[in-house]
Amino acid sequence: MNRKYRALCRLYRLQIMILMGIALLTIVAVAYWRAGGAEAGFGRHVKIKSHGGDGVTEAATPARDWKRYPAIVERTTPAQVVGLGDVHGAYDRLIPLLITGGLIRKDGGRSGYAWAGGNRVLVSVGDIINKGDRAIEVIDLLRAIEPQAQAAGGGLIVTLGNHEAEFLARPGKNKQQEFRTELEKRGLDPDKVADGETDYGQWLRQRPLAAKVNGWFFCHAGETGGETIAQLGDRFRKTVDEDDWKSRFLIGAGSILEAEKWWRDRVAIDRDLAGVKAAHIVFGHDPGAFTKGQIDQRFEGRLFRIDVGMTPPVNYSKGALLLIDRKDGAEVATSLDADGRRQELWRGRAAD
Repeated sequence: MNRKYRALCRLYRLQIMILMGIALLTIVAVAYWRAGGAEAGFGRHVKIKSHGGDGVTEAATPARDWKRYPAIVERTTPAQVVGLGDVHGAYDRLIPLLITGGLIRKDGGRSGYAWAGGNRVLVSVGDIINKGDRAIEVIDLLRAIEPQAQAAGGGLIVTLGNHEAEFLARPGKNKQQEFRTELEKRGLDPDKVADGETDYGQWLRQRPLAAKVNGWFFCHAGETGGETIAQLGDRFRKTVDEDDWKSRFLIGAGSILEAEKWWRDRVAIDRDLAGVKAAHIVFGHDPGAFTKGQIDQRFEGRLFRIDVGMTPPVNYSKGALLLIDRKDGAEVATSLDADGRRQELWRGRAAD
């Protein structure tokens, strides 16, 4: 009888513990849902590579906030849109170029310069690191003026380049040596930067894949494979959430960040424009395409290549900006070089 009584008591206590556990899980689930769940970043993580161990450990680093840092930026504006090609650490050439364009001015702040572009929108197509040796200063400048441009009603959009993606994918490769050296001189571990464990690393990881401003689609290498903005965004979000910076989608031959010579195929150009519903594609990546050292266009303004080889190791030019103005239903695309020379490249009907 005593054994049966003790068994019933243990069963009763077990049932009580199970009920308490269910109640606790219910409370946690309700709190999670009310806080926004996975959309708010709760319960999510990114993989942080452990270079001192045997593989990958998972740290509680917050996942990317896709509402704040979208995969592809889409914007409409009546103001001037400015395209900036591959800077590659050419800080000493970037400063006078942006001053000439009226986008920055000298200032007593931390970076020494402030946004002066008003409501204009400046779009960089990436590759701000490597080759040159002042990429950190370039990043410092862009990080400083980014919120200032937004506060003024304008914007600064810095899209991902293949050099940024490759650094985040495998920072030990020789191709990343210039940026690694800069980081090490600052006392920063390049691997930790690539893993997003510093402000620089987080900023690099927050870059959008591309941007569409009015009827102009900006991305690093230009080739989209005919995919829509929604398709490209979905693939990019999946790639980043899985911490797969080595993905062929990003750095494979023919990818949106690596493709070359794709622009020779007129059918592919029209397919890509139709996919992203744009009238123009603006890209960098290939300073040897079209006319070296100059911003140039092809196929009646469908394509604009804005990598002018401004970094000293390439030295095709001291830099140039693509100025896109719209008025009375028309648009004009003009190049502005570092010496202030302007050249009209294209004029036509504005398309959204």
